[in-house]
Amino acid sequence: MSEVGAITDKIVARIRAGAVVVYPTDTVYGIGCVLDDDAVERVYEAKGREEGKPMSIAVHRVEDIARYAMLVNVDTLEGLLPGAVTVVLPRTDIVPDRVTAGGTTIAVRVPDHPLALELVRRAGPLVATSANKSGMSAATTCEEARRQLGSAVDIYIDGGPCGENLPSTVVDLVNGTILREGAAASEVREWMKRHWKGTSGPE
Repeated sequence: MSEVGAITDKIVARIRAGAVVVYPTDTVYGIGCVLDDDAVERVYEAKGREEGKPMSIAVHRVEDIARYAMLVNVDTLEGLLPGAVTVVLPRTDIVPDRVTAGGTTIAVRVPDHPLALELVRRAGPLVATSANKSGMSAATTCEEARRQLGSAVDIYIDGGPCGENLPSTVVDLVNGTILREGAAASEVREWMKRHWKGTSGPE
């Protein structure tokens, strides 16, 4: 287990080889790995996460989402991402079943945080879920994450306290529903009123 304040070539190589990493985001600290079944299994184990519960992924740019998900019911994600929002969209075949728990959708983030963006640019895309034991509070500092997850994580990237005490808002763009209210929830509602084009109407 190591703790770093910068993303080096060695750190990137370890993550690409399957290391589990805790990293700062614009909401709370995240725990992640590359989209590899064995690495994803280690994240499940580290969190004590319930089997069958899917995970989200983080990508570097909004344009990268098209590789992993299909845009439906909206013409653009401008004004929604990057930011403290996770969007749920139909997945593409490139996404491993282990990430989505066999489901047909994928949750995707573009975090608005320089260290997180550099990490996913160089090593990603990465699984993106909150860095805490399931059922416990999300960590807003690296130290909080380490107290909960300990040696189950290979690398801790300390970017100082996160800007929010809430996880991202999760919005399902297939059905037009907000699945989890978190940071930026009111902004998401306003964005949905302007941009969502589905039939059942956004919540």
